[in-house]
Amino acid sequence: MLEFYQTDLVEKRILAILISNVFVALLSYLIYRKRVNNKKFYFLQYKTAFFYIMSFGFPMIFHHGSFFIKGQLDRIFIFHRFSEAELGLYAMSANCIYLISFYFSDK
Repeated sequence: MLEFYQTDLVEKRILAILISNVFVALLSYLIYRKRVNNKKFYFLQYKTAFFYIMSFGFPMIFHHGSFFIKGQLDRIFIFHRFSEAELGLYAMSANCIYLISFYFSDK
């Protein structure tokens, strides 16, 4: 998506991330729907699912939102100070460091 546009690249980057997240969510839903044989749900199942989402899923929105802000907001602020090549190198190195720290954090 960023290859087609030359202006407003910061907004297009956020839009590309949002579109990719929605695409993955829809794809996982379609895969899940094929595997589920029981299509009839009861009120107790909805109630259990609702409490599960509220107790586990809702706080994860803030958790993942903070990671998104931490990972993307610095690039938005420094976008106008550096060239696109320098910003690309910065983004690549930040992603590599994030992956390295993620790999060594569980050990």
